[in-house]
Amino acid sequence: MGLPPIAKTIMLPHENPPIRLPTFPNLERTAVCSFETNMETISSQFGLSVRRYALIRSPGAPFWLDQKVQDTDTSRAMYGYLFDAISTLDTDNPTPYAVGSHAPLGYEGGDYWLYVPCVFDGTSLTTSAMHFHAESNDIEMRYTCTYDDGSQSSFTQTITTGTVILTGAATRSAWVRIDSMKALSGLARLVVFAIAGARALWPAFSPPQANVSLAPYASTRVTALSLLATNVSRVQIKQGTITGARFSSNTPAFWTVLPSHVNGVHPAERYYGAAENGAYLVAPPTQDSEMFRESVLPFITFDSCSSGGAWFTNAVTTYSPVVYFNSDDPFLSLFISEEVSIDETVMALTVDIHLEFRTSSPLFQVGISAIPLETYHAAQLVVAQAGYFYENSTHWKELAMKVARITTSVIPMLFPGSRAARVASAAALLLPRAPARHDMSQRQMVKPQQPPRRRRKRAKAAARTRVRKTRMR
Repeated sequence: MGLPPIAKTIMLPHENPPIRLPTFPNLERTAVCSFETNMETISSQFGLSVRRYALIRSPGAPFWLDQKVQDTDTSRAMYGYLFDAISTLDTDNPTPYAVGSHAPLGYEGGDYWLYVPCVFDGTSLTTSAMHFHAESNDIEMRYTCTYDDGSQSSFTQTITTGTVILTGAATRSAWVRIDSMKALSGLARLVVFAIAGARALWPAFSPPQANVSLAPYASTRVTALSLLATNVSRVQIKQGTITGARFSSNTPAFWTVLPSHVNGVHPAERYYGAAENGAYLVAPPTQDSEMFRESVLPFITFDSCSSGGAWFTNAVTTYSPVVYFNSDDPFLSLFISEEVSIDETVMALTVDIHLEFRTSSPLFQVGISAIPLETYHAAQLVVAQAGYFYENSTHWKELAMKVARITTSVIPMLFPGSRAARVASAAALLLPRAPARHDMSQRQMVKPQQPPRRRRKRAKAAARTRVRKTRMR
C-alpha cells in the first residue's frame, strides 16, 4: 500500500476501509473493523451559549460532549458509580460493584478511577460534582480519596438516605480514586453520582457493538478517527461560530478544556468558522494510540436509584469504556457558540472510527501488516501538514487535493533515491503561520431575482438565427 492511500484512510475513515498499521518490533496478528455512530445534539436543552466537544483516540470513548444530567433517579444513575455494602471494617481500594450506562472508568497505576466532572456554565467550571448517597439512615462514614493531580483528601461524614451531599468545592473536573471506606456504625452502601440538574462533559455513546463481542476492545488501538458536524437547523437560526483547536499537552486535559484555552494554541492548529458550515475533524495518530490496550470492562448497570423503595434497580450488563487519562497525547476540541436568546442549533454528528485489535480467533480475518515504518511515518507527515479542521461542505475535496500536493513534498525528503523523488521538489515541513480564513457569510433569505426579460428575448432570437442558418446550409 502506497503513501497516499494510508494518508487518505487516516484523514477520511468514512470513505476508506480500515487498514492494518505496522507494529515494531513484534509482528502482530491483528484484525480490523470500523464503526460509524450517528447522533444529534440540540443546544436548546441547556439554555447556554457554548457547548463543548472533545475528540480523543480512545477505542472505548472517542467522543465526549457536554450532556445534561437531569435531576431524576434514572438520569443520576446513568452517570453514577455504585459500591458494594461497606461494614465497620476498613475496605481498602474498593472497586465499583455497578456502573451507570454513561459513566467511564479511568485506569492508572493498576487501579480504576472514577470520573468526577465539574459543572460547565458556558465559560468556566464552577463547582465539584461529587455527590454521595448512602443506603442506611444516618450512617457515619470515613473515606479517603486521591485525585489525578496527586492531592489527597480524607472525610468523615454523616450520610442520610436520599440526601445529596457535596463533599467539597473544586474548580476543575477530576479523576478520583477512593483509597478506603469504612462505616463507623452499621452497614452502608455508597453511591457516587454526578451533579444533577446541570451539564458536564461525558462520553457521547457506549462502545459500539460491545454487547455483541468484546474481542475488538480486548487488546485494541485506534487507526483512524474523525468527526463530521453538520448544521441541520432551520435556515432562520443557522447562526453562531465554531472554535476549535488541537491541544498538544495535558494542560489543559480534555476533561477540563475551556474556550479560553483556544487562543493559547498555535494558529496553525486552530479553527474558526461559521456554525452554519459545520466542521470536520481528523484525530491524527498519537504515541499512546499506537499501543494495544484493554478499552472496555463489563459491569452490571443500575438504571434507577431512589430514596423511596429499592435503592437501585439492576439492569442488563453494560460495558464501561476504560480511559487512560494519565497521558499527554494531543486531543481535539470544539466549542460551538451562538446567541443566548436563540440557542436552538441542531447539529447532526457522525463519528467514524477504525479499530485494529490483536486476536487469533477464526471468527475474524487475521493478517499481518506489511506497510514499512518509513511509509507510515511519511503518511503521518502528510496528515500533519494537511491539518485537522475543515468545513464539512468542502472537507473531502480539499483533503484529497492536499494529500496529493503534500505527498510531492514529503517523498523527496524521506526517499531521496526513489523515482518519485526525482520528479517531486523538496520543501521544508513547516506548519503555516495561520490557516486560510473561512467564509463567515450567512445565507440570505432573499428570493433570487429573475434575469431581465430583454436578455431572454435576445437569447431566443440568437438561437432562431442559428437554426435558420443551419437550415439554409
